[in-house]
Amino acid sequence: GSTFSIDDFGVGSGNLDALYGLPFDELKIDRMFSNEVTRCARAKAVVSSLLELSRAFELRSVVEGIDHLETFEMLRDMGGDLAQGFCIARPQTLPLLSETLRLQATSQLRRSNVGRG
Repeated sequence: GSTFSIDDFGVGSGNLDALYGLPFDELKIDRMFSNEVTRCARAKAVVSSLLELSRAFELRSVVEGIDHLETFEMLRDMGGDLAQGFCIARPQTLPLLSETLRLQATSQLRRSNVGRG
């Protein structure tokens, strides 16, 4: 019932050797690349390649450091599975997270009932 992520992929010990040799389920792309993806063609090429690599290895991709909507939209369009960063949510305490999730669920229920008589 457990899954394993290779964190900060592309920097430090998160490298191809670890990816190839260990049983990971998720590839977390380091924010060093994602922060620059809208401004730097090289960063965009790195992230695109890592997303392709995660698909080839049948891993879920998580792009870290999504701090701006423009970055979020670009990475969504590039095919990232999950995103993590301030654009989505700031760090929260458990009680605040629980309340946020409760409000989102309530909001989803209201939206799904719109237009139904």
